[in-house]
Amino acid sequence: MNTREAGLTGSAYDRVATQPAEATPPPMLEVTSGDITRWAGDAVVVNLFEGVTTPGGATGAVDRALDGELSELIEAGDVSGRAGQVSVLWSRGRLGAKRVIVAG
Repeated sequence: MNTREAGLTGSAYDRVATQPAEATPPPMLEVTSGDITRWAGDAVVVNLFEGVTTPGGATGAVDRALDGELSELIEAGDVSGRAGQVSVLWSRGRLGAKRVIVAG
C-alpha cells in the first residue's frame, strides 16, 4: 500500500526527500587561553563536577561575572554537574560571550 492508498496525501509522507541533503561545514571551534570572561563569541564552555557547590577556576570566574547566577542554579538544584548534564545560560552582556555552556 502506498501513501495515497493509506489516505496520507498532503502529509509529511508526500514530502520525503529523494536526494541527499547538501553537506554543511562543521561549526567552528576555537581553543584558546586567557581571561574567559573577556572572550568574545557565541559561547564559552565551562565544566562543573557533581557535588560542587561553589564553582572554582574558570567556572568560578564566569559565575562571578554572572553575579552568582550559576551558584544560585546549583543551590536550587537546577544545575547539578551530573555526568552528561548540559545547561545553557545567557550572559546578557556580562561576558564577552553570548552564552555559557555548563557541562557536567
